[in-house]
Formats: sequence, C-alpha cells, structure tokens
Amino acid sequence: MSVSSRLRGEIFVFEAAFPVAPLLRNDNHFEQKNFRSDTNYGARMQFEQIDVSTHSGFKADERPVSFIWRGQEYRIAEIIDRWYEGGIKVGNPALNYFKIRADNGSQYLLRYNALFDAWAIVLSAIR
Repeated sequence: MSVSSRLRGEIFVFEAAFPVAPLLRNDNHFEQKNFRSDTNYGARMQFEQIDVSTHSGFKADERPVSFIWRGQEYRIAEIIDRWYEGGIKVGNPALNYFKIRADNGSQYLLRYNALFDAWAIVLSAIR
C-alpha cells in the first residue's frame, strides 16, 4: 500500500493493494461499480482532505457531525453506513469510513485515518 499526500486542502491519492469496489458520486447518488477482483488490484481512490467536527462519546472522534469542504459547511443529516479497515498489521493504518447524507440531500463518503488524525472525502476511484 502506498500513500502520497500534500498540504492540507490539496488532493492526495491512496493506492489499495486489495480489490476495491468503490462508490462513485453521480447526481447525488452513489453507484456501486462491479469490478472483477482479478483486474481491480491496485485501483486508486482519490481523496481530498477536509475539516470535520465530530461527536465524541464512548471514544474520541466517534462519528462526524459536520464537515467543511471547499469552503462550504455541510451538516450530516444521516449516517447511512460505516465500516472499518486495517489497524491490525504494521503499515496498515486504522481507517473508518462513513457513507453519509448531508443536509443538502447529497451523499458523500468520508474517511478517518486514526494514525494521522486526518479526515478526507472520497472524490472518485481512478485506474
């Protein structure tokens, strides 16, 4: 797995060493793209770092409440789904994903990297 990043607010790319079936934003909907697992290794998802306000209950940064992306604030109306990845092996940071619906009705996919205490929004999956 390789990660390259730049300064806060700029786009960075994450290269996955496992099959990925990304969710792509299309007219306020996420579409599940069906890729053959043997051809999808090394798929790259594009992220942009964002500022997120979180609810801290049982643990710190338990869930996002709102986020600022490209100068606009979005309040989270609903967490549609959430899942976890990594965190067990060295070099495989704990990542928390949140598929959310914002107050504007659009759906977004947010990712929290606990190792760097950094939030990002998934822009797209590129090959």
